[in-house]
Amino acid sequence: MGSTSATLNAHGYTSGKQGQAFFQYSSAKNALGTGFGLQTPTLRFPPNLSGPFTAQVSGLSPGTNYWFRVCGNDVGDQPHCNGDLEFTTTVAGAAVAFGPPLGIAGMSVLAMGDFNGDGVADLVVGGSGTSFEVLLNNGDATFREGGTLDVGAYSFSLAVGDFNRDGRPDLVSANFDAADVSILLGRGDGTFQNELRFAVGDGPFGGDVGDFNGDGFLDLAVANDGSAADLSVLLGRGDGTFGQERRLAVGGAPESVKAGDFNGDGRLDLAVANFGSNDVSVLLGNGDGSFQTQPRTAAGQGPVSVVAGDFRMHASGRGPAVQQRA
Repeated sequence: MGSTSATLNAHGYTSGKQGQAFFQYSSAKNALGTGFGLQTPTLRFPPNLSGPFTAQVSGLSPGTNYWFRVCGNDVGDQPHCNGDLEFTTTVAGAAVAFGPPLGIAGMSVLAMGDFNGDGVADLVVGGSGTSFEVLLNNGDATFREGGTLDVGAYSFSLAVGDFNRDGRPDLVSANFDAADVSILLGRGDGTFQNELRFAVGDGPFGGDVGDFNGDGFLDLAVANDGSAADLSVLLGRGDGTFGQERRLAVGGAPESVKAGDFNGDGRLDLAVANFGSNDVSVLLGNGDGSFQTQPRTAAGQGPVSVVAGDFRMHASGRGPAVQQRA
């Protein structure tokens, strides 16, 4: 069958420390992970250098699907990898573009909503780690650039909600290095007002929205992936601003939080994936913006995200599902 080669490009890595990145790839998706599949040599970079960084992969079979991901970290730290990206080899020298490697520069993130009121879903994608790019839907599965949104230092996640009750979707960004969140109020035409910043804990990583105190206004919950092992809850005032954060203890290095009614009492609860302690915290809501003391449930190695849903048809039990890092 012969073989092909591909040039893999990673963009956006910037750090004050020495950095490194590598690519993993495999023709079997379930084999893709640290220590599995195939891996390019590790590329090292001096401090304060931004990509692109390129690695060459050879020996790929034509017409075969491969799954790629890019991994990055400061030297001496644990590498983090983005999601699987499918690529079908066709010709030698094919160029494949990837988002930024995960690590201090921030991961590629994505939010979806009708930001310009035309009835079709638009996208917001990760930019440099301190900004996002708006992509407006043309209605035919193609997108056009809609502008850049500036946020705090190294945002790892976005969430969508109507925080000022004007019927237009707004955005909230968790700013890892800045220890705060950015609120960007939507104008309904695909543009957003300048950010408003609200303090949270150390290393905010992922967040979710919901009405935690039953006043009809959206509130925020943010997992702080720092040394304190806690969660920040900010109650919304209904005008796009928030009150002072409240801190809740969770497990080590929490990276994701999801709101849901896990005990069927009609009040929103919070589930938190604790990467550092290999478990999940579930905090039952009291309906007034406060939460009960967490029970923790063991999970697999390095849980990084959590989702909520009814996974047993015709069953009364409800609970979160957890995704783990390879």
